Amino acid sequence: MLRSLVGSEMCIRDRYQRRVHGGRMAGNTNLREGIVVVFGCSCILLTLGLNYAWGALANYVTSYLREHDNPNLSIEDFVLVLPANALCMSSTIPFGYLLLQHFPLRGVAISLVLANTFFLIVSAYCKSFWPFVLCFIFIPNFINGAISYIPIYCNWKYFPNKKGLLSGISFGAMNLSTLMFKLVSFYTVNPNDNLPTIEVRKGNSVHYYFEKNIYENVPYMLRVFAAIYFVLAFFGCLLIKVPKEYEYRPVETSSIRSAEEEQAFNGQPQVHRQTVGEWLEEAYDILKEVVKKKDFILLFVCGLFSTQIGFFMRICYKSYGFLYYRDDQYLTLVGTMMTVTGTIARLLWGGLLDFWTFKRIYWTMIISLLLFTITTHPITELGKASLYTLWVFGINLFEGGHFSTFPVVAMHTYGEKKFHIVYCILLYSFGFSGLLVYLTILTCLPILGYGYLFVVFSVIQTVPMFILPFYTEKFKYRNPPLEAPRSTSNDSSNKQEALD
Repeated sequence: MLRSLVGSEMCIRDRYQRRVHGGRMAGNTNLREGIVVVFGCSCILLTLGLNYAWGALANYVTSYLREHDNPNLSIEDFVLVLPANALCMSSTIPFGYLLLQHFPLRGVAISLVLANTFFLIVSAYCKSFWPFVLCFIFIPNFINGAISYIPIYCNWKYFPNKKGLLSGISFGAMNLSTLMFKLVSFYTVNPNDNLPTIEVRKGNSVHYYFEKNIYENVPYMLRVFAAIYFVLAFFGCLLIKVPKEYEYRPVETSSIRSAEEEQAFNGQPQVHRQTVGEWLEEAYDILKEVVKKKDFILLFVCGLFSTQIGFFMRICYKSYGFLYYRDDQYLTLVGTMMTVTGTIARLLWGGLLDFWTFKRIYWTMIISLLLFTITTHPITELGKASLYTLWVFGINLFEGGHFSTFPVVAMHTYGEKKFHIVYCILLYSFGFSGLLVYLTILTCLPILGYGYLFVVFSVIQTVPMFILPFYTEKFKYRNPPLEAPRSTSNDSSNKQEALD
């Protein structure tokens, strides 16, 4: 009887500690320290959504470059921004993993932040299309890819059994940054809410651009962006760290002690730091293994087709909305609502993934997206601003879950060692999805107009419904059963038997 009571007390204490510490035992980490790290990581991620605010910036920047570079530039020429974001960031996520093996965590983060700030400042002085695209889009997003791995790595080390929730917080923070940058863009460029008055028609599509008194504020806006980026990211870099047992340490063994004795002496595992050649060889082996798996290919194709309507709305919500609601301030608020919704979606679906299966969540998302896609244009034609806002809210609520669920699926299915490569490839599905949206807008919008373009995206949205039934879910993505604490003596072994 006494043994049972002692066992029950241990179980309750263990369960409490695990709930509080996100799955790690209290002896291994500190809750307060973990929360501070999550906050610091969120500050860094709050800066990485700048380019995803492009829907709000497109009219301003295009109007500016039409005056200083090419008067034939149009918003369609910049549709490539969002897919370029995803493709560039995807390509360099593994480099964040590699850099952390060779350099201190904060040193890597601060160096990357300073480099990004420099190119943002340079973009403010670019008056031609390609220099601007290079300094504002391509180079910063290559750097952002390496930066984005660092917060994920830190968060998951402190709360390994809360990957879904932490993924939602991480990517929610990244999405929330677009809210900040959208509002800053409006109040630095067009605070008086002037309407775009320059009408340009191309086939069945029409766009409106701003006058000089508005777009001449674009360089100032970019400099403000650079200042905000630096302050937030640098502050976040000062707060991030990993638990001591996960810190990378030089492989230096004493001439007196063996490597195993050195490990036992220090209490920390010796970490082998890969060379670039070793890392490339390992990445190639992982890549060969992963691309042969049926379930990975199915997941990649699902991501390729189910995110297209979200990319389209983030790019064109303002230029499309100008056809029915000639109010820049209102459409900026719609973009703000879009951002808030995307943040809620990442938290919601990421958190649910700790309890629901991925397939149940994904079915909910793609069916809802199809319904909203089919009905968006008829609803918008009614001319009611509240309905347009609601439909934008719905599309982002169900599309935003991709960005917090896919990383967790990759982590649980393939493990931490392969995660940085697998997630990199999975992100390419989002990048190529945006690229297909770019090609669809260029080829179909001038011919079909916005009404039939939504029909095209509705057909595309049905593709994952035919693929998902063949996807086999090998892990349920729920929190693992609570384990009893490690025994330290024969008495504790007896307590463990009582628990069993």
